[in-house]
Formats: sequence, structure tokens, C-alpha cells
Amino acid sequence: MTVLPGFSDKLFDGVRVVVTGAAGGIGSAIAQAFDACGAELWLVDHDDAALQAMQGRLRRSCAHVCDLSDRSEIYRIAKTVCANGPLDVLVNCAGVFARVPVGDARAERTWDLTLAVNLTAPYLLTCACLPALEQARGAVVNITSVRAQTSAARASAYTAAKAGLTGVTIALADECAPSGVRVNAVAPGEVDTAMGHNDAGISEALFARTPIKRMAQPAEVAAAVVFLASPLSAYTTGATLTVDGGFLIT
Repeated sequence: MTVLPGFSDKLFDGVRVVVTGAAGGIGSAIAQAFDACGAELWLVDHDDAALQAMQGRLRRSCAHVCDLSDRSEIYRIAKTVCANGPLDVLVNCAGVFARVPVGDARAERTWDLTLAVNLTAPYLLTCACLPALEQARGAVVNITSVRAQTSAARASAYTAAKAGLTGVTIALADECAPSGVRVNAVAPGEVDTAMGHNDAGISEALFARTPIKRMAQPAEVAAAVVFLASPLSAYTTGATLTVDGGFLIT
């Protein structure tokens, strides 16, 4: 397996890492990056078949199917994680995205599901795993989005959830610092995944205003996550690292 440029294959040797949304486009790249750096991975996703396929590509991992819109499932996973000793890294990557116009009959359900998975789940899972994170003086990395800072057409729930997760990142970083737990976020722009290709016309418009005229590769987002989870960023907490090709500066 290819090691990320600049990162040692021993960087996370013996380190326990939980990645939610591990079967998705960005989540799978994050899992593979940690695997290449020697981590022991706990993969969490709602898609059992995709999760098993992902596990088969990694060296040291276990897979846990979980519906993160269900609070009882979140607590079940956290209990399992905490029962197995210190947790070095928690990556909250799982997310859902849907474009629904304001006033549409589906808007209420979309709002509830999007906030449950994209905002409530990362918060509750972090809080529930905190004892294990404190034992390791570990790190949390949340996957937000540039859409936390700018509008997404017909996606008010997604924008609200990612903006909320940015705020939660700052608040938890402040509260958890005395126990040695760092909390940071990565905010991708458009990423070359199945989700990123759902709106071809919109993506083309975004390319036009992005200085680097392409989508990010999932591995480029993963590299930012690995950095924020590693000792290389030991003095960084409460930060959001933007990986957007310059989208927000235009």
C-alpha cells in the first residue's frame, strides 16, 4: 500500500483509530491513509457490504455496522470502543447530503436526518468516547465542509450541519484541552467522489471560481486528516484546515 508523501509507514504504529463513514469516498481514503501509516483501524459505516470490502483492503482493521442517525447505535459503538482501552484518534467523517428546496415536502425529514448524522452523531460519539480519548491524550478530527462558510443551493440542512460542526469543533477543543485531547476539523471543497459528482452542472460552476481548476482527490483530504491527528500538529487544536483549491479566497 502506498504511504502518503511525507508520512512514515510507522507514524501510527500501534495507534488505535476509529473512522466513521469508512466505506465512503473520503472515509475510505482516510482509512487507507492511516493503514499505510501503521494504524489499527476500527471502521464504522451503515453499509455492511461496502464496509466488508473496505476491511479486505486493509492490514489491521475491524468493521462495525452502525446507523449514526440512531443515538442508541452511537452509544453502542462508543461502549465497544471504550471497552477496548485507550483511543488515539477519532475521525468523524460520516455524512449525508441531499438537495431539497425550502418548502419542499421532504425538507423536514431531510433536515432531521442531515443534522442527526452530520452534527449530532459526531458530537455524541466524541463525548461518549472521551474517557478512551483522555487515556491516550488523543485527537479528534471532524470532517466539515467549505459549505459551512458559504451557501449550497437547496441544501440548507447540510450548510447548517457543517457550520454547527465547525462550532462544535471549537467548543470541544476548548473544553477538552485540559485533559490533553485535541479537536480539529478538515473542510474540503469539491472532492472527486460519487457524492461530489452528483451535481455535474453545479460542479462545473464551482471549478470556474476555484483557483486550482479541479476537484480534490480523496487522498488529499486524507493527508490533512493524518496531519491533524499526528504529533506533527501537537500544538494545534480548535483549528479548521481548509482543503478547497482556493475556493473560499475568490
